[in-house]
Amino acid sequence: MLHCKTWPISSTPGCVSARPDPHPHPRTLDVIRRLAIALTVSADELIFGKDERGPDEDLRLQFEAISQFDDEDKELARGLLEGLILKHQAKQSVMRQAARNAPAKTAAKTKRKATTAAHR
Repeated sequence: MLHCKTWPISSTPGCVSARPDPHPHPRTLDVIRRLAIALTVSADELIFGKDERGPDEDLRLQFEAISQFDDEDKELARGLLEGLILKHQAKQSVMRQAARNAPAKTAAKTKRKATTAAHR
């Protein structure tokens, strides 16, 4: 187990969360940053785990290939990816909105059917 003396931080991770602080985020981020540097890992690895965040294996190989592109081609690839991401987000937003509206429409339709049946 690592002791505080071996880390380039002023306290242990448990002490950081135990101390009341009106501005906890800068201190927490600073601790994560210092731990990442000391352990020579990314902050994502500290927070999410080694393979928990990042592209799938097949995309990882494609991103590796893109990293070899010259700057102009990298910008083109970045623009294409941003366009695809925006398209996907818009599609997801439309689907969420439709899902939210579906129960209201179904309830209104059921109520109309009940009212019509009662008047017969």
